[in-house]
Amino acid sequence: MNWKVRLLTGIIIFAVFGFLIVVFRAKEEGKSLGGVIILCAGDSITAASYPRYLQEKLHPLGKHITVLNKGVNGHTSGEYLQYMKSVSLLEQTDPDIVLLQLGTNDVRIDEDKTSIADFKANMVEIITLIKSYTNSRGKKLELVLATFPPVK
Repeated sequence: MNWKVRLLTGIIIFAVFGFLIVVFRAKEEGKSLGGVIILCAGDSITAASYPRYLQEKLHPLGKHITVLNKGVNGHTSGEYLQYMKSVSLLEQTDPDIVLLQLGTNDVRIDEDKTSIADFKANMVEIITLIKSYTNSRGKKLELVLATFPPVK
């Protein structure tokens, strides 16, 4: 299977997991699906692909489901961490669910390559920011973390 097929498969699986979390969380709380904010955070894979598909699939389930695409083309984990801090991303978007996909640009072989130790530190800090945030509705955020396609 070539890398493009693996990437597309991964994106579809990631979007489906996000969809299922929204549905199960609403059922668990005994609520309709209204008023849910999903933050799609990541690099160009996020910026260019699955958030639009996810919004289209969720739209029939509820009138107030918002999917926010905050993917940034070319960002490594370190650059995205700085972006999150500089724009107060969680405060700005006030999500219920975060779908996070980073790492593809960290393994590039050009000047953006990130060491494993730095990648791990960046991801731990990003995940800590997300998991420690309480939204304006008094809820801790649900986090779905995607991994980048395997590199051979």
